[in-house]
Amino acid sequence: MYSNAKGFNYNNKSLKDVLSGIVIGYMDTPEESFGLEREIVGGSNTVNREISHAYNTKYTETLEFTISLIHQNGNLFTYNEISKLTQWLTSPKSYRKLQFYDCDDNNFDIVYYAIATNITPNIAGGMAGITITFKCNASYGFKEKSQAIDITNVLDYPDHKTSLALNCESDELESYVYPMLMFEVPTLWSNIKIKNMSDQNKIMDLYDMEGNYTFDCQHQVIHSDEGDILLSDLFKMDELQTLYWLRLVPGINNIEITGRCKLTIKWLEPKKVGSF
Repeated sequence: MYSNAKGFNYNNKSLKDVLSGIVIGYMDTPEESFGLEREIVGGSNTVNREISHAYNTKYTETLEFTISLIHQNGNLFTYNEISKLTQWLTSPKSYRKLQFYDCDDNNFDIVYYAIATNITPNIAGGMAGITITFKCNASYGFKEKSQAIDITNVLDYPDHKTSLALNCESDELESYVYPMLMFEVPTLWSNIKIKNMSDQNKIMDLYDMEGNYTFDCQHQVIHSDEGDILLSDLFKMDELQTLYWLRLVPGINNIEITGRCKLTIKWLEPKKVGSF
């Protein structure tokens, strides 16, 4: 955990906005919360097979850490303050964004997606503080990245075509990173192609687009202003009748975009730094 963290943002709210004067008093040590133990997925040794084969690996547990909150001036917590903290932290039923900030209120680079799984009191002549346990959705945190491009201007882009170089600095060197794509398409029946020349020249081929869309490439879901839509309404299949969702390889991704649109690409890069 960040040793100089003062507070944190969780579920779109900041600790300092929920309760003023409350700060982080204690965090578990990095050795206790590194979260990178792995199991080997593979075959077993037998009499006739003395050498094991690994097919994959999986992390034993997702990242988990605890922090304690105290009053900056040493006061005890009131029941009203405990109520405000617990309703904020325990209401979410799914993983929410968690990000720590320092004494100057500057956010740290790494974000986590976590659920507060336990809250316990620290008793010392009264409610001196509370201890919170966060369980994350992965064995690591993430760094947020994004890049935007506007190719609607005919003067700047007469053929509505441009290229980008996206640097994916993921710590998972043998896995893809699947981005979110946010489109604003001003013209009816627009056809858009996104080619990743760093991923075997694969093309995400879209047609008949107009309006605002969000493509969740990891979960293969499309949202529009009018709600979820069928993949077949927008996707052109290749000769093998398969769909390509844009994915980023570790390192530089050379992307070519064709079609009149505004596009924002957002992605999360795994960062295996435990809870530092």
